[in-house]
Amino acid sequence: MLDEFRNYQQGVLPAGPGARSLTEFFASIDGRLDPPVAPKTQRSDRDLLNLLTKRAKVPHLGPANYCWFTDPSRALYLKLAGTPTTDRPLVWMCDSTRCPQATHQPCHRPVWAEHAQRCLRR
Repeated sequence: MLDEFRNYQQGVLPAGPGARSLTEFFASIDGRLDPPVAPKTQRSDRDLLNLLTKRAKVPHLGPANYCWFTDPSRALYLKLAGTPTTDRPLVWMCDSTRCPQATHQPCHRPVWAEHAQRCLRR
């Protein structure tokens, strides 16, 4: 999560249906960080992680997306299965191109690129 927040700070933004929500969350955290009081002083990563964990303990890592499973009732595949009250995601069932809690980060690009190449060969 810290890596993705650092990506956000450097302008590397996520994609996917949940990207806007995640970016807004990161912006709210970034706005709450105190500016350093001295030129070389930074808030510790622990302080930052304490703020970030309010969103989710950790993102659920999938090979092609992250699931920010903060609200089971919004998980698309759980809605379709008729079980929106489960307490953990089933990442392998995720349709990350349509789920409002899924994001695609730069680290997922190789998986998507490989899939595109396989489709082109058919």
